[in-house]
Amino acid sequence: MSSAETLVVTTLQEDKELLFVVGQTMISSVPLALKAAMELGILELFSESSAQLSPAQIASRFSIKNPDATVAIDRMLRLLVSYSFLSCTLAQDKAGRPERLYGLDPKSKFLVSDQERNVAMWFLFLMDKVSLSRWHVNKWIWAVTSGGICHVGCSKFSLLSIIRSSNNFSVRISCKIDWPNVSS
Repeated sequence: MSSAETLVVTTLQEDKELLFVVGQTMISSVPLALKAAMELGILELFSESSAQLSPAQIASRFSIKNPDATVAIDRMLRLLVSYSFLSCTLAQDKAGRPERLYGLDPKSKFLVSDQERNVAMWFLFLMDKVSLSRWHVNKWIWAVTSGGICHVGCSKFSLLSIIRSSNNFSVRISCKIDWPNVSS
């Protein structure tokens, strides 16, 4: 070991705490992966399929031209499995190589359109560009230093009044929403 290198000794508890913090700082990737899976139609495909599907089967159903699509799909779905949005089974392909097969987890049934209690539109509302752009200015700092509600904060308009006037959002979700009458 050179003089520039030092041995760092940590406890198991410190290692667990570090892993927890690293995981929490990357948590924004989970809803983005879920949104991508929904917008690509992967959750609907799982809902329609009676069997679990491999990333290669998913890519072939959507006629995706990207030769690396299966790798990207597999990464995205593994992340969603780790947060219990999907299920995963390890199997062998025809050549005897290990492959992961994915499907809906019981909790994910609320994110597909054929369910009566579907929260997919609510999730897409929260993940919409209009909703997310409101957080680029740290509304929590504004609320603490100036007082008020985070989403009204800097723009002086409520989130609902902005969404209500946004054709992009209304067209995107393709359904009628009766917005409450909230004064700006």
